[in-house]
Amino acid sequence: MALNIQRGRDHGLPDYNTARECLGLGRKNSFAEINKNQPELAPETFIGPEELERLRAVYDGDLDQVDIWAGGLMETTSNGPGELFRFIIKDQFVRSRDADRFWFENEKNGLFTPVEIAFIRNITLWNIIVAATSINGSALQKDPFHYTENDPCYAEHPFEGENRTISENDMEPCTKLQIFDYFTGSEVSYALSFLALGIWVVEAVYNHSRRVRARVIAVLLILAHIRQHRIQEARKLQHRKTRSRDPSRIKTYAVILRKTSNGMMVG
Repeated sequence: MALNIQRGRDHGLPDYNTARECLGLGRKNSFAEINKNQPELAPETFIGPEELERLRAVYDGDLDQVDIWAGGLMETTSNGPGELFRFIIKDQFVRSRDADRFWFENEKNGLFTPVEIAFIRNITLWNIIVAATSINGSALQKDPFHYTENDPCYAEHPFEGENRTISENDMEPCTKLQIFDYFTGSEVSYALSFLALGIWVVEAVYNHSRRVRARVIAVLLILAHIRQHRIQEARKLQHRKTRSRDPSRIKTYAVILRKTSNGMMVG
C-alpha cells in the first residue's frame, strides 16, 4: 500500500478528488460518500463507516489530500473495483485496443473482411479449447466457467440454483513438478570419471606420458557423452509423459486466414 502511494506521488498523479473531477466523475464532498456499499450484499468486501473514518483520520479530515490509490481502493464494491478504478481500467484497455493497428476489428488495416470479423466475434473459449486440445467438444460445457443442468458431468456434480461456478474441487489435480536428478543412475559414470581423473593426475606427475593422458581424456569424453545421452533420454521420456497428446486427434474448430500481399490466404 505505502509503496503504491509513494509511486503515485513520484509520478505526479493527482489526488483522489482531482482525478475524479478530471475524468468527469464528479468530486466527493465527504468521506462517507466514497463508498455507500451495503454490508448485507457482500460483507467480505464491504467498506463501511469504520474504514472510511480511519481514512479520514489518516488524512486529517482533508478529502482533497487523499491519494488516488487509497481513495480508489476505498470505492471497492462487492462487484469489484469502484467507479474511479473501473473508469481508469476501461480507458486503458480502450486506448490500447484503438491504438493497435493489428486489432482484428480495425477494418482499415485490410487484414480481415467484415464477415471474418463477425466470425471472430462469435468464437468463444469453448471453441478455442476444442480446437487447441484433444478434448472432445461433447465433454465440455459451452460456458467453461459455469455449468447448468443440461451440461456434461451434472450428475457427478449436482447443484441447486440457476448456475454454479466451477471450483478447484471439480478439477483434476495438476501434474506435479518434476526435478531432474543428474546423479541418480549415473553413479558408475561419476565414479569412473573421478577414477580416470585421478589416474591422469598420477601419470602426469610421475610419468609425464602423453599417451596415458590422451587415453584418460578419451575415457572422460566417452563417459561424458554417455551421461549426456542418458540425461536427454530421461528428459524425452518425461516430456512424453507430461504431453501425451496425439497431434492427429487435435480438432480444428475454425482457422482465421490472414491475407498476404499477393492476395493468398495463409492459415
